[in-house]
Amino acid sequence: MEARDVTFNNLLRIEAQIGGKVRFLGFPTADGRGTAACRVVDKLGMVSNGLHKEGAWDFLEYYISRGTEESFYLNYLPTRISLLRDMAEKAAAPQPGMSTFHSSIWIGDDRHEVDEFPQYLADALMEQIEGMDFRPRSAAEEQIIEIVAEEADIYYKGDKSLEDVTAVIQNRVELLLKEAH
Repeated sequence: MEARDVTFNNLLRIEAQIGGKVRFLGFPTADGRGTAACRVVDKLGMVSNGLHKEGAWDFLEYYISRGTEESFYLNYLPTRISLLRDMAEKAAAPQPGMSTFHSSIWIGDDRHEVDEFPQYLADALMEQIEGMDFRPRSAAEEQIIEIVAEEADIYYKGDKSLEDVTAVIQNRVELLLKEAH
């Protein structure tokens, strides 16, 4: 699943489809914990000598604060981590007698109604997001990630064994790095 597809609804839909729990693995790191690389899509900034700094700050504040409405967070994740924490907490811990989370999930022709977002999934999502690497990647890093994604797709489709796929990844990455030097 790509990062842009990670929403409360999509996580619940995947769990319903697979009949089990979603796990976030990330890419392996030197310390072995795994991390997700994240590419920032909507980059915003402000010119330091701009004429309308107050208006620009007002817009940036609005932009990073949006997404608190329930209908919004079912399909999108907010920019501000504090809002995401709050939304995950509210979704996973409804007040007695009332649900703060409701989602209708369609799988084929079947409709599933969900009134609570599982706490373990909220915790896993927050842990994954808080561990994301937002640093820009080099061209070589982008190519390596592309190689791993391509070969992993072949493995997950069942077309090659894990050993064959890892050997191909190793060879392709070694060749890429040799060409770069």
